[in-house]
Amino acid sequence: MLNLAFALGMIFVYLILATLAVTIRLGWGGQFSSLTFNIVLVSVVFAFALSFLGVWEIPIPGFSTTPGPDGTQQEGAVGAFSKGVLTTVLATPCSGP
Repeated sequence: MLNLAFALGMIFVYLILATLAVTIRLGWGGQFSSLTFNIVLVSVVFAFALSFLGVWEIPIPGFSTTPGPDGTQQEGAVGAFSKGVLTTVLATPCSGP
């Protein structure tokens, strides 16, 4: 089920890109020519990098995790969907050109 949620996150991003391509004739990877889009994307990646370095911790919302059998937190469907969205947004500049 988590794999399906991850795939739906990826499909969601591609549907948004397809909608933009049809409605405003924005070509594949064209959103990366927008300074605003690039600043937002750099900010998100920078915040995650600082979290990985231990500067702060970005807590995962409770609704995106489910308790495991041993009391630990496991990724829920919302977390998997969010990872699918983030993975697709970060990988699009590599596949777009």
